[in-house]
Amino acid sequence: MSLAPAARVLGLVLCATGVAGCSGQGDAEGDCSQELVFREETYLGYGSADGETADADLGAGELGGCPDGEGSATGGEDAVPVRVHSIHGHAPEDVVGVEVEGRLDLYLREGMSTEDIDRLIEELT
Repeated sequence: MSLAPAARVLGLVLCATGVAGCSGQGDAEGDCSQELVFREETYLGYGSADGETADADLGAGELGGCPDGEGSATGGEDAVPVRVHSIHGHAPEDVVGVEVEGRLDLYLREGMSTEDIDRLIEELT
């Protein structure tokens, strides 16, 4: 694995935990503020891409929520309904986008390999 993609992912994670309004993967303590639930799958936030990479509107999803504090974003009081978009040239089973304040935040399917995450982040950011 090249150091550049790993450093970029680390930077996005640090961005998420330290700066409001910046997407990145949630922390290990069950913080689901960076989780998206879409079509019964959980996706984790990994930064932003150019809004022009958004493709079709795929339907509704939910951001955040944690109803029981155990990392599930589905149905919590704080869950926010959002519109989920496909990313041009990428399968929605792997990565989707949510438009927020003029930017497209990226969400990668939970459980992806580090290599796949690095590849997608390199391509999209």
